[in-house]
Amino acid sequence: MKAVFFAALLIPATVSPALTITGVLETGDNEVYVDTVKFWAGLVPTPVVFSGLDWGGPAHVTDTAEFTPLARWPSRAAIYGRVDAVPDSFELQGVIEERRYPWPDHDSTTVMFTSRGGVVEGERPAARPCFELSVTPGVLTDFVTISAVSPGPARLEVYDGLGNCVRTFPAGAAPDLRWNGDDESGNRLAEGVYFCQLVSGSRSTVRKVLIAAE
Repeated sequence: MKAVFFAALLIPATVSPALTITGVLETGDNEVYVDTVKFWAGLVPTPVVFSGLDWGGPAHVTDTAEFTPLARWPSRAAIYGRVDAVPDSFELQGVIEERRYPWPDHDSTTVMFTSRGGVVEGERPAARPCFELSVTPGVLTDFVTISAVSPGPARLEVYDGLGNCVRTFPAGAAPDLRWNGDDESGNRLAEGVYFCQLVSGSRSTVRKVLIAAE
């Protein structure tokens, strides 16, 4: 396990940064090495940057890295490294704790973040019941990956800027789904801002997505 310490972050004296996040990287069928990870929290525009990492390894390896200190759980993350010696990166618009995110175009490679202590290399922490929604990336040209997690029955709805429901999906504790920006009839929606809403009973959460030109 690699412990990474970030010393340049200026934090107000009233904040006690006690959060340590453990990243779990499963290389799958690829040789993967991550050298930089950036975390954003809430509306703070400046990320916390952890660089100079050597996180990963050859194919079929599980490796971990610790990121500390952090003031709170991040709302967004960006991961930079090399996959089979080719520079590559991807961004998580919503970081759901203990959810495994496949590396785009390399589905056997996954990245997960957890604040639970005691994670050891090779361990697969059990996911905890949660109600979360994320859309990656935030701009749709070809498709976006929507992760919708609910401990009970749920539905995923997509609304346009006028409040019209233009697409619905069943949702819950199911695999991530890919959406190419089509409506219920299979037609490509117009460019603009749309809102993905996860609904379960009285609970709901919303994420924004921008449909851009193909």
